[in-house]
Amino acid sequence: MIKRTWLWVVILSILLFPFQAQAGVKSPKRSPKRPPKAVTARRAFTHDMRKGNYTLQRQREISSLLSRRAILSFDRASQAHLDLSLPLRSHTGMPAARMKSFENTHWQKIYPDKPFLTTSQQVGNYMISHNNRLLVQETARMKQLSVDLTARLPQLEEAIAKSPRPENPLTWLLENIPDQTSMLFLGEVHDVPEIHEAIVTLLAQLREKNPNRKIVLFTEFLPEELHYAANAATATPLGMLQIWKSALRRDIEVIGLEPEFVTGDLSKQQVQNTEGTKLVTLNQWANLEGVRLRNEAWVRTLEKYRAQEPEALFVVYSGMGHCGYNQPFTLSQAFEHEKPYVVSFVPSHKIRTRKIDAEEGNRHVVANYHDMLEQMLVENLPQPLIHLPDPELSRLAGFDVRLKLEVDKEGLIFDLLMDEMFK
Repeated sequence: MIKRTWLWVVILSILLFPFQAQAGVKSPKRSPKRPPKAVTARRAFTHDMRKGNYTLQRQREISSLLSRRAILSFDRASQAHLDLSLPLRSHTGMPAARMKSFENTHWQKIYPDKPFLTTSQQVGNYMISHNNRLLVQETARMKQLSVDLTARLPQLEEAIAKSPRPENPLTWLLENIPDQTSMLFLGEVHDVPEIHEAIVTLLAQLREKNPNRKIVLFTEFLPEELHYAANAATATPLGMLQIWKSALRRDIEVIGLEPEFVTGDLSKQQVQNTEGTKLVTLNQWANLEGVRLRNEAWVRTLEKYRAQEPEALFVVYSGMGHCGYNQPFTLSQAFEHEKPYVVSFVPSHKIRTRKIDAEEGNRHVVANYHDMLEQMLVENLPQPLIHLPDPELSRLAGFDVRLKLEVDKEGLIFDLLMDEMFK
């Protein structure tokens, strides 16, 4: 009897167990889905970078990552660049493949907000990949600029045809720079003595027109914060020394713009040539990312002195690529809140390199010079002066006034021969 009772107890316990479990025992919670290992590693990598945990292992990972990014970005930039037609490609910067050399590089000062960059090679690869990303954006901007210029071609041709033909273009320019101008940009083609002479004359007449106004000349051709003084020892071409000394004689202060991380740095990149056929060597500060870094530093310097001299006339003398309205990262647009005025100085002729053949090599010739507007739109604009009073047209073309100066072709040939002798 007892055995039969126990048997029923066992059977009932078995039958009732599921109901007891539901009533008194909670089901265990499912563990959350874990992120993939790659995501976890990336989060840890980002966390370490933010916290400054730059261990040897992390530094190796940074170097490897930057190297891969430089390679991938070059492929993308090259494709975007080749999608552009010539001559648009020659105005965008170049796809950068790798660093060719580091020479006197101040790599610690180039990206002060990127403390995870701790070697020159890391900085070089970071600059290359950023340059190539910018180039993809710049190709799209250049395509749109070409479309906009073409759409306004009738108005541009009319304005060019109506431009005055004064006997003395510099005198006309001084008489027509608006009185309310607060930032006068003088953008040049480099290494042309006739342009240097024109700048000297322009500054002299500018002082005559503004005898009591404070005028400050800022320039890319001197180091940042350097206040040029008479007989100062600077590594500056003779033609530019004449500009600085002439300015001082007319009570025009001369201040440098070029930041310390650029001066003396001759580091080179290997970049794809305009035709997309081979790699050539280029100074890293002449490529897109280099120009962006330089222009940002120049803007900081100009803003600093503007806070000190709110009523002064600032004259900014640089290459046209830094200040033209239609250039990337341009100074003139950074100061659009002021009253900017852009003058472009171009030569009638320039030394060009023309390919002959493998045996003879390259031949240098003195050829007609064509600026960006001529290359992209209008075949030949030989007149000495072009004036674009319509702000929409000037922003598209890049300047308010363009002066084309007749140059000494025999002098160019002589300078070329001297350069060849002392190579």
